[in-house]
Amino acid sequence: MLSDTNPTVKNTACADPETVDPCDATQRFKNTPFRNYMSYTEDSCANTFTAQQKARMHCYIDLKYTNWMVRPTSTPNHIVIGPRIIPWPKRNSKSIKIVRDYIA
Repeated sequence: MLSDTNPTVKNTACADPETVDPCDATQRFKNTPFRNYMSYTEDSCANTFTAQQKARMHCYIDLKYTNWMVRPTSTPNHIVIGPRIIPWPKRNSKSIKIVRDYIA
């Protein structure tokens, strides 16, 4: 479970939701992760992952793809690089690309 992502309601705007508490007229959700890829926001607004989300992806890849690009005589290599955000040619979308340098 990740604990570095603030809770939010479903929100597709590139800003904190405008949900207001009816009891005291204050904004209920502040500092929501509306620029986070894991939020409900539009693709054109998303541009970041939290530190724990990045770590979780690295752990998953290390677990599921331990032997990728590994020769039978070598030891497994773990991913030690962060994901790069690259432009996607369609409607200002972004894509995540994990690149591993391979030296033969």
